[in-house]
Formats: sequence, structure tokens, C-alpha cells
Amino acid sequence: STSRPVRVWVGGDSMGGELGFSLKPLLAAAGPFKPVTFYKESSGICRYDFFDWQKQMETVSRTVKPDAAVLMMGTNDTQSVAKDGEWIPYGQVAWKRAYEERVGDIIDTLLDGGARRVYWVGMPIMGEGWRNSRMRLINRVFRKQAEKRPGAEFIDIWDLYTTTDGAFDPSLRLNDQVHFTVAGQETLAERVMEAIMDDWLPSGLPAPAASPSASPSVAAPGAQG
Repeated sequence: STSRPVRVWVGGDSMGGELGFSLKPLLAAAGPFKPVTFYKESSGICRYDFFDWQKQMETVSRTVKPDAAVLMMGTNDTQSVAKDGEWIPYGQVAWKRAYEERVGDIIDTLLDGGARRVYWVGMPIMGEGWRNSRMRLINRVFRKQAEKRPGAEFIDIWDLYTTTDGAFDPSLRLNDQVHFTVAGQETLAERVMEAIMDDWLPSGLPAPAASPSASPSVAAPGAQG
């Protein structure tokens, strides 16, 4: 309701920042949403020595208390990850295991902190071909960890930035072939907004069910009780 809007936190790396820039006005215009955005350039899940996203999510859960969270990061995660004081090179089985654990911990922190929904936005296709096998790998991790948890959802955006034959489409990307043009940001925000609207403002449907570990904090419009 307007007196108790749905608190939506949006954040991630620089691509998550681009998403937040275009998603925030869509949420504000839709009605009972209160968007909060945050991003950290060059950050990711691998290098908590540079920026610790786990600690950041603990802070967000405690201070923002989001009803929904939207995360987008991974651009910078094609590198080693630290585990138990050792650096594990990208691509090893132990790397994937450690990366999965961190992604799962982030989602759990948000759900345990009271979020009713966590939306994890996947990585898009990149212009440099060598990046794409790596983007697909981390997307599989994001999808797997989201699907394991009631209340979490993976949002696939790969098709938004490909040609009809599945190749990289440069029309919505900057010259670095990574970041988005304004139109590319808007395309991304619209895809994410569809998922949010389906959960929070479907006509006549109840609010999203609380995750097993979260205590209900808000009812979406149309919910009873």
C-alpha cells in the first residue's frame, strides 16, 4: 500500500548499478514500491578482499530491511576466489564449489533477514567470445542456487542481447561490449520489472509467500489479512 510500500533493494557491480538506474523510476512509477539502489564498481563474489558482498548483504538486511532484493553481479568473477586462506584458480571444481557457497549464502542472508523475494539477474552475452563460456558457467550457478531456495528467482536476460541467430548484438551495448547503452539499460529494467510485477501486483492474487525462515513483513496489494 502507499502507507507501507514494498521496499525493493537493487544492487551489484557496475552492471547492477546500470540496472538500478533504470529500474528505480519504473518501480517508483508503478505505485507501492520504495526502491533503494547501491552498487560497487569492479566488485564481485570472488574478491571479498576488495569488497565483501556477504557483509554488505548483512548490513542491507539489518538497515534497509528489504521486502524484495534484486542482485546483478558477476562481470568481474572470472578470477580466483579465496577459500580458507588459499586462492583457488578460476574453473577448478573447488572454485565452482566455493562460488556456489557464496551465492547461496547471499541469498540465504536476504531471505533469513526477512526478504520475501530475491531476484538474481543473470549475466548477458558479451562481445568478446572468450567471456561467454565463463558467463554461462556463473549463470548456471546463479540459477541452481536460486532454484534450490523458495523465494528466490533467477532472471535470464541472455536472449535480450543476442541477434536472431544467437550471436552478440552490439546495438544495446557500449563500445567495451560489456556495459549497456541507455536503451540497453531500459530493456534490462523492463525484463526485471516484469518479474517483480508478476509477484507483487498480479490482479487478485495474494502476496508472495514468506520464505520458510523469514517472518512476514508486508502484504502486497490484493492480499488478504
